[in-house]
Amino acid sequence: MQRWIHAEKDRDDLVDLVQDLLGDWTLVLCWGALGSRRGRLRVVGVASEAEGLAQIEGIARRRQQRGYRRQVSPEPIDVGHGIPAGATNAAAQRSTGDD
Repeated sequence: MQRWIHAEKDRDDLVDLVQDLLGDWTLVLCWGALGSRRGRLRVVGVASEAEGLAQIEGIARRRQQRGYRRQVSPEPIDVGHGIPAGATNAAAQRSTGDD
């Protein structure tokens, strides 16, 4: 998994190359505003691992040209919500009244 951040624009991009249960290779691309639960997700099938890695290299080159900086060791990402898994959410911390 690779992640790029553009701090000035408050944006981030995330890309991961995964193999599904059938052995097919897939690129998972996520992008959006930092700290926001809104964003976009795109899943793209690729012919092979080598093609997926080549596409990631192209993405990395474009991100760098546009001012993004690669995050060396990304923190765990909750892809379903597009936010870091360790981030706190005020709504999630509210008491349900059951405690």
